[in-house]
Amino acid sequence: MSEPVPSREDGKWVLRSTVQALEGVGRFVIGLAADVKIVEGKKLVEYVRRYDKKWVQKI
Repeated sequence: MSEPVPSREDGKWVLRSTVQALEGVGRFVIGLAADVKIVEGKKLVEYVRRYDKKWVQKI
C-alpha cells in the first residue's frame, strides 16, 4: 500500500488523501490553523468547527 505524497502547486504544498477518521487530520489542521487551508472536505470542516466550539472557545 502506498502513502500519498504532498505535491507542490503554485508554490504551496497540497495533499490529496482519503482518511478513515477525522480526529488525527482534524487535530493537525487545528494545530496549524494559520498555515492550513481546507480546499475540499465538508466533514473535515464540520469536525474542526465542532472542535473549536467545544474546546477552543472555552479557553
